Amino acid sequence: MSPEVQSNTPPPAGLRATGRGRFADPIFRWSVTVAACTVFVVLALMVLRTTQDAWPIFRSEGFFGFLLGDQWSSGTSRVEVTGEYGALPFIYGTLVTSAIAIALALPLAILTALYITQLAPQRLRNTLSYTVEMLAAIPSVVFGLWGLWFFLPVFLRPLQEFLSSHNHVASFLVLLLVTAPFVAYLTRALARRVWSWSTHLRGRTPADGPGGVPLRALTLVVLAVYTGLLWLRVSDGMTLFHGQVYGFSYLSAGVVLAVMILPIMTAIIREVIAVHAVDHQHAAYAMGATRHEVITRLILPASFSGIVGATMLGLGRALGETIAVLMLVGGSQRAGDSLLFPGDTMAAHIAATFQDATQEAIWGLMAIGVALFIVTMIVNIAARLLVWRVGRLAGKGAAAA
Repeated sequence: MSPEVQSNTPPPAGLRATGRGRFADPIFRWSVTVAACTVFVVLALMVLRTTQDAWPIFRSEGFFGFLLGDQWSSGTSRVEVTGEYGALPFIYGTLVTSAIAIALALPLAILTALYITQLAPQRLRNTLSYTVEMLAAIPSVVFGLWGLWFFLPVFLRPLQEFLSSHNHVASFLVLLLVTAPFVAYLTRALARRVWSWSTHLRGRTPADGPGGVPLRALTLVVLAVYTGLLWLRVSDGMTLFHGQVYGFSYLSAGVVLAVMILPIMTAIIREVIAVHAVDHQHAAYAMGATRHEVITRLILPASFSGIVGATMLGLGRALGETIAVLMLVGGSQRAGDSLLFPGDTMAAHIAATFQDATQEAIWGLMAIGVALFIVTMIVNIAARLLVWRVGRLAGKGAAAA
């Protein structure tokens, strides 16, 4: 078609310029701008109001004294602070239960998403996808009741008794499974960086590490040394499952939290993996790659940012979860050094004591709300920095290649 014909072709009726269109664009721009600013205004007002209500506690205890204090004894005054307010046991319980939930839910979410997108038959794939989405819509109080009346007595309490009777071995295996991947990753990353600096080959990934030692062999040596040191530390008393079994504990709340956040994390990771370029996978298979190699070297690295986003979303829900944790964590206002001890979290303590709280106690609960907001903000900032850092390194690697 010639340019003359193209220029004389009238636009569709819905796209023709009209007088109203000149006013529609500014109106739309200002509408979306106001909507975006409203979010920040509401957030700022909420933080300012909560901080204002909690200010008597911060003035009495000090901001860091409140965050790091381990004593909580509410007073009954309406005009001054007479009790002791330290939020460390609640912050500790929140972080511990959330860490347990993420450590259990993240591997299961990734494996489930990979099975649905890569291995499951088409009919089963659709059924599993609908099931995961349905589980994500179940209210938290249902998970709490299920955990309280069924999961805790039938499964969690026998599991805790088993872990307590095999404290050293169980603690060693759990710590090794959780920390060994990070040790291996840091070893390979540091070895590559040192070798790159020493040979002036920035941006290239050598096959061998420093001194010509293969990276895989170097990683195995470091892991062997780390395993021995970890066993010595566990034998010296650094255990996770010592003490009496109460049933209501950090572990019980963390396991139920993992069940709660698993569906939403699986759904997001499944969507992230599903949008990965199929042509790249077919090209890898054509070059002789196995399914394991395609998943570990192509799909998972390309989906890393989405997996981190799903993890942060699940962690955000775990940090702020209230009812289910309140039913299972135990309500103890002290920080226990065993996962079998009862404890408390920030959100659960607010929900448990707010109804009958005095004016002074409400100031303390508002201060816990401020602390919860700070912890959540730090976690989200750390996630953003992690995604940015990994994306930057991936971009440098692609440019060097």
